[in-house]
Amino acid sequence: MVLLSSYLIYESKKLNGRLNFTIKNIDEKAFINYFQIVKWPVKESQPPHRDFDYHPYTSIIYLNDNFKGGETIVEETVIKPKQGLMILFRGDKKTHSVNKIKKGTRYTIPCWYTN
Repeated sequence: MVLLSSYLIYESKKLNGRLNFTIKNIDEKAFINYFQIVKWPVKESQPPHRDFDYHPYTSIIYLNDNFKGGETIVEETVIKPKQGLMILFRGDKKTHSVNKIKKGTRYTIPCWYTN
């Protein structure tokens, strides 16, 4: 159990480092506020919204693509989830949503940045 636990901590720090590196190339003042793993079961969706002003940037990493539906819509752009793909956008300025999951389970890592 200790080995698995330290492995997860290491991987979390590694992910945190990569996310910080990515956002610094866009806005050197921005940094990660938090990220989480989200499980999206069948029929789950998210209506159009904007994130809080204190989260100017949002990224999403898709952990799998073996499900139907669950596309991310940012303004007029439809993003089809692909395992390993990361998208980054102005969450405070751009309206975004998630289409209903029709089959399977969608897993993502959303991250919200602040500055």
